[in-house]
Amino acid sequence: MMKYSIENNGQGTVLIRVYAPVGFASSFLAFIEQKSRENEPKIRTPSPIKNDDYLMQLRQKTFALFDGYILKGIPPLKAVSETNYAMKAAGFVNCSYDNIKQIISHSGRLKRKNTDISIT
Repeated sequence: MMKYSIENNGQGTVLIRVYAPVGFASSFLAFIEQKSRENEPKIRTPSPIKNDDYLMQLRQKTFALFDGYILKGIPPLKAVSETNYAMKAAGFVNCSYDNIKQIISHSGRLKRKNTDISIT
């Protein structure tokens, strides 16, 4: 029977201890060595933090599109969906329906009547 323990001391390294019967030790180490050769380490750079300018553009474009759909008489939830599609086409590919709806909801636009629209 094999047992293992993992310790993370918060300094960027992890200690893994494996307790195995002597007969399994060599095959286990060969397995680990094989896997380390097969899987090259992948180092990912963190995605850049979205700056205030990006967030401002996102909000302004969202409001303009949504308000336009509302003025055309499209129901609010359908306008959110249409705004989401238009935002993706405009280059904001990471937007989701929930993101767009949250932006619009926080501005109070989903509570207003069609004739009471102002752009902020």
